[in-house]
Amino acid sequence: MKTSNKSKLFQTALLAVLFSLGTFNSYSQENKETQTLIGKGISLNKIGFMASAGADYTQVSNVDAGLFTFKGGLVINDALTIGAYYGESIWDIKPRELSPLYGVNANMDFKVFGGLLEYTLYSNKLWHLTMPLKIGAIEVELDEYNIAMPPTWERESYERYFLSVEPQLHLELNVHPYARVFAGAGYRFSNTELYSQGGYVPSPGNAVSAQIGIKIGMFRIKS
Repeated sequence: MKTSNKSKLFQTALLAVLFSLGTFNSYSQENKETQTLIGKGISLNKIGFMASAGADYTQVSNVDAGLFTFKGGLVINDALTIGAYYGESIWDIKPRELSPLYGVNANMDFKVFGGLLEYTLYSNKLWHLTMPLKIGAIEVELDEYNIAMPPTWERESYERYFLSVEPQLHLELNVHPYARVFAGAGYRFSNTELYSQGGYVPSPGNAVSAQIGIKIGMFRIKS
């Protein structure tokens, strides 16, 4: 009789322990965070965005040229910007070799566009450095006007495209949490031709460049 009671008591205790373990295991599985390969996802205090407008001074085919420039992109940890850029000449460019070939009315337009990588050092400081790297293409378009028979102007357009790589170094100033101004310089490599159409168009060549501009954006969406 005593043996039977001990056996029942042991069975009851065993069932209680198993039930407790099962309940604890179920609770722990429900409350455990899902493990992922890349971590907990995207944090809004590590990403932001920016847009920038500015002006460049450089030389194209050994002639002075000014450009309106625009760039924008995604900002990661207020350090690395990944985006795109675009620039277009402010005035007509007239290299010396155009006149003997096409006449005094010939001129060139100059455009740049492509991808942007920009690394920023110590962005929380009032003054800090940024290092943009532009990798893309240059479009040089030549317009030849024949005004020998007015009032009709005959126009021919020739185009050439070149690979462009331009590292730059800028000094940047925080003027507002959402606004920064910058100035700096770079060097454009652009001697590799990608495509040409029509008559002769001079190569833009390699050249030093200078930049000024302003950035607007939420460099960290959530600070």
